Amino acid sequence: MLPRVLTPIVITLSVALLGAQSAPAPTNFPPKVAKAAVPKDTGPGDLPAGITAQRAGPNAWFVTLSLAGRPDARSVHIAGDFNGWIRDGAPMQRDADGVWRGTVRMQEGERLYKFVVNGAEWIPDPANPERVSDQQGGFNSVLRLGADIALDPSRAKLGAHRCARAAARSVGAEVSRAGG
Repeated sequence: MLPRVLTPIVITLSVALLGAQSAPAPTNFPPKVAKAAVPKDTGPGDLPAGITAQRAGPNAWFVTLSLAGRPDARSVHIAGDFNGWIRDGAPMQRDADGVWRGTVRMQEGERLYKFVVNGAEWIPDPANPERVSDQQGGFNSVLRLGADIALDPSRAKLGAHRCARAAARSVGAEVSRAGG
């Protein structure tokens, strides 16, 4: 048996819970949202000067890199995360114009690479301004390939949360300032 003081509280809570369970579910929730679709072949993305790419298969590209301004070079190779950073894994050829060119197969995504000149000098691509530290006092060149690169969340625009907030209001939901 409950003490007299608790009886009204228990009755009030019971009525509130029973009333909440019998409320009809909203018919417009969750809202219908169009599926995002990335076209099957949107190209390799924005490439730095001197780099070309052609589709090699699903999620893969044949990428041609070039290195100009090295008349002293006897050999140039491409090393990167796509070939295990092998010093002599992807040879380049010097064309009649003196520019070294080589083609490698790469998977879509962010790829890191360097040129290996004369088997010993590891240099980033001078024509590609995008670089990251190689953790050895130098830099790796960065190449981004494929449609998914455009979906990088770090490139989201300020204010995009307003769309989510408006959609939530249209179905009667609340979106907190911190969460959306």
